[in-house]
Amino acid sequence: MIQSIKRAIDIISVIKSAPENGLYTMEISRRVGLNKAVCYNILKTMKSCGVIEQSGNGEAYTLSSKFFSLSADKFSDEYLVGKLTASIRSAAKSLGETVSLVALRNGFEMEILIREVCDQEVILSPNRIKPLYSTASGRCLLAQIHGDILDEVIRRDGLPDNWMWKGIDSRDKLEKELEKIRSKRSCEIISEERHVAAFGYIPDGAGNFAPLAVGTSLPLFRYEKTSQGEYKAKFGSCCSEIEDILKKL
Repeated sequence: MIQSIKRAIDIISVIKSAPENGLYTMEISRRVGLNKAVCYNILKTMKSCGVIEQSGNGEAYTLSSKFFSLSADKFSDEYLVGKLTASIRSAAKSLGETVSLVALRNGFEMEILIREVCDQEVILSPNRIKPLYSTASGRCLLAQIHGDILDEVIRRDGLPDNWMWKGIDSRDKLEKELEKIRSKRSCEIISEERHVAAFGYIPDGAGNFAPLAVGTSLPLFRYEKTSQGEYKAKFGSCCSEIEDILKKL
């Protein structure tokens, strides 16, 4: 066993489990059980490699967006697609609507890994401005990310416009809404403006593949004609099947 690699992995584990504002050197060395000088040198090396970061010298350490990108490589996505395509196809058939499996990749970009189109698909009005805010599955992805990546999303896109996500005019309000999604592991959007009902779900057991979400949407006129409780129950059942597969991977 290579001691320095094990120590680096231990450090990543304690930083990952820490509050989103990070940990200082002294606390990391205590939790890992390392001499402070040894811990500092490992942290310095990891920072130079870009997998951890500080907002300034002497500040707390957090995991970087590069770390989260590296932890979800292309091979993993191809493996995931191979394992879940049949389940996503079955979900689309059961619901009679298009179902997608989406992931957060390249720092904070939403990537559609699987999209199973239903026979009666209706093309909805396009919305390409802030997809993470404006789709149910995108919000489920946001709910899973580390605080520093959320800050990057806000720096890049700003906060969502009121028509897109009502009342979210500060980072604190955004974080509170994301906490609700994390707690329920689901998200629902009924948009009169875009004439769509959309649902997102955070599958338990995603593990190394996270952030990951399952999403579906349907035109509002079709949703209003269905038994809405039955539709949600069907969607939940489909997501549970996907969870069962993920837990075995």
